[in-house]
Amino acid sequence: MGNKLPDKKKVIVAIGLGEFETTNSRHIGFTRYLIRKLKPLGYTIVGVDEYYTSQKCPCCGG
Repeated sequence: MGNKLPDKKKVIVAIGLGEFETTNSRHIGFTRYLIRKLKPLGYTIVGVDEYYTSQKCPCCGG
């Protein structure tokens, strides 16, 4: 999965911190898998609070 980052390149991967408590949800398993694979390749992983993430930009409306 993926490639090691070239020198001086920085990539930040943001992962939502939402919790999904359904019996058939695989969200947390996939999140752990993704983190386990990306960290050794030099990617920075950050958790993002998902509260208000679906709101529009107050400046551009996008």
